[in-house]
Amino acid sequence: MQATTQQRRARTLSLLVLFCLLTLGLVSPPTAQATQAVTDDLSIGLDAGTPAIVTDDTDVQLRGTVRNGGTKAVAAATLHVALTGALLDTPGAVRTWYSGRADLSQPVIATADLGTVAAGETRSFTVTLPAQKLPWRYALAALPMTLTATEGKNRTDAATRGAVRTSLQMQQEGATSPIRIGWVVPLTLPADAALFGPSGAARDAAWVRAIGPGSRIDQLLTALADQPVTWVIDPALLQPALAADPNVPAEQLDDPQSPQSAETVPSDTPTTLAALVRARLASLNPDQAIWWTAHDDPDVSSLISRDAGLLKRVVARGLPANLRSLSNTRVVWPSGDLTATQAAQISKVWSGAGQPAPLTMLPRRAVTDDGTALRNSVRRAPGVGGVVLYHEALSSILAEATADPGLQASRFLAESIAIYQQSPGTDRSATVVIPRQSTASPQALAATMKSIRTATWTADATGKDLADSVPKAEVSALLPKPGGGTPFPTEPASPLTKELVTTLTRQRERVTTLGSVLVDSADWVRAREQALDVVVSTRWRGAGTELFTVSTAQTDTLREMVGKVAVNPATVNFFADSGRLSVTVVNDLNRAVRGVTLKLQPRKYVLRVPTQPEPIDMRANARSNVRTEVVAIAPGQVTVDASLSAPSGAPLGEPGSVTQLKINVRPTSTWIYWVLGIVGGLVLVIGLWRSLRRGPRRSTLDPTSTEATAPDAIVDAGRSTPKSPDDGEEIPEPKASPLDDDHREH
Repeated sequence: MQATTQQRRARTLSLLVLFCLLTLGLVSPPTAQATQAVTDDLSIGLDAGTPAIVTDDTDVQLRGTVRNGGTKAVAAATLHVALTGALLDTPGAVRTWYSGRADLSQPVIATADLGTVAAGETRSFTVTLPAQKLPWRYALAALPMTLTATEGKNRTDAATRGAVRTSLQMQQEGATSPIRIGWVVPLTLPADAALFGPSGAARDAAWVRAIGPGSRIDQLLTALADQPVTWVIDPALLQPALAADPNVPAEQLDDPQSPQSAETVPSDTPTTLAALVRARLASLNPDQAIWWTAHDDPDVSSLISRDAGLLKRVVARGLPANLRSLSNTRVVWPSGDLTATQAAQISKVWSGAGQPAPLTMLPRRAVTDDGTALRNSVRRAPGVGGVVLYHEALSSILAEATADPGLQASRFLAESIAIYQQSPGTDRSATVVIPRQSTASPQALAATMKSIRTATWTADATGKDLADSVPKAEVSALLPKPGGGTPFPTEPASPLTKELVTTLTRQRERVTTLGSVLVDSADWVRAREQALDVVVSTRWRGAGTELFTVSTAQTDTLREMVGKVAVNPATVNFFADSGRLSVTVVNDLNRAVRGVTLKLQPRKYVLRVPTQPEPIDMRANARSNVRTEVVAIAPGQVTVDASLSAPSGAPLGEPGSVTQLKINVRPTSTWIYWVLGIVGGLVLVIGLWRSLRRGPRRSTLDPTSTEATAPDAIVDAGRSTPKSPDDGEEIPEPKASPLDDDHREH
């Protein structure tokens, strides 16, 4: 629809009025007091139901609040409403007015007495704008309006305690083709390192803060329940990452209903909370839609330039069935501006990972043919597919954390009127996004959206409408680089450095190695690797310290976990030429291991290990004595390095780290002869000593006996010297022994 005759006349008149004011000097350049008064003790806001839209010839009421943020009371406070008929009929005019770069002479058309406003007090007001003070009759217009709070009745610089610029919307005719607005609100996890820490109270509390009762996500879902919102959701919200525990989970019992099984698998607070959020999403208002990011909302802008392979691995993780039942729409939302080449690379990585083609969210500046006039926000682009172009100016209005809902709505309506009048009667749509890191009050956001949606020149465009319109959307080429303008949302640089990516690679290798020796480990390996990938998320922009904490905790956790399969250090005495050496290997993991290889390497050629031990299988939380043949080469003490590895040869533990065994080696060939010699010498000495101590032995035989002498009998003949013949005695002949007699008889 072309502008009406009345609109054209009004626009011409407003331009003439503005020219006259400039000529007479009634419009002055911006000054230091253009947007702020001498003091700003009194802050002014409008209720969510205001701004009123003037549609007839009746009085208009403004409702709002004045808050004294100073340290002193303001006596006899007065609110002044000033208005002019100059039109804010272009987006540039709207921004110039709201930024304070234009200072218009505005007559006061209404006042309200506020009384004394004490320090810290908030005072409500209602002020009536008389119909006779609103002589303008525009089909559709936004008029500059100023609210000023003074101490006393006079509206002077000295008396001013607060002021704010806003606008009054006027509509005398209906809009034939309203702008369809899609509202996109992200639901992503905050940059809280405790969310990804070990099981326990700290992790549970972090998840309660993130998605539990009273959390920002809970407030957003509650406050915007009746608004036609499209939720952009990180699946990690509903699939909490595996806790960074320094042990693997114990295997569950077969019967999940048994009391023992209940004790083995305690309640998981993050999973319970996630299930509650999913249930809420399953019962959303029919006008609401869900778009899923890749898992953990990856920082695609950083990854495409640092490690496209890592990006492919991350986006390859598909949606589980319980999330696909809510929505199948996937979306890529880059942080900051992308070149056309980068956007195409990201889309190619996504399709190369076997995932359905996603929608790509980009600013309107990214396409070649948008110019200044608004067109449909959904396009198709070569190399990308479906593109959703969000309106940066409209989006930025709703992103302000401390903005007043009524003032926000007034500015949004003024901007949307100016956009509408660029091409009235043309079918168009605009997508408005709330930044991921926005801290705007969910309640204020809901109030602003509700107020905006009452305007007849705007209409709703649901996420389903936007996604379904892609196949028949017009084609627009992406610019090699987005056009000029202030990027929105403005996000900090990514802290994902090359060093962090390298650390992530080492962490995954360690998980793979440990998984290769764990029995029934596929579930744990998959979950642990996915938990490691949280470091590539967009959530860490502006939170480098938190990201470093998460990465360090993961490294320490894996180091401790792998260290639970280890060799016990020991000192061993080995007194043999060869034999079996016993080494104790411990498995303190909650699952059995198999195929663990023990390698023994002496540091000196004092001991030799001809054959390394066979691979080891061990039960959970057990130890095993591994025996292996060794050969002693020489006497001495030797250090033996003991290391464990997976079947692939990858070390279990830090590369190059070993457990040291101290072996005292004493081969038999060198010490046995010394021992035998010492023992023989001791026996000889002891025998001689006992012999000398006892003296001559006496016979134990009866000399008159005729029986044979026992073989073990001790015979002592005493002195054997015969008497000389000179003694005079006869020497008798010796008597034959009974044995001799017996022999003679034979």
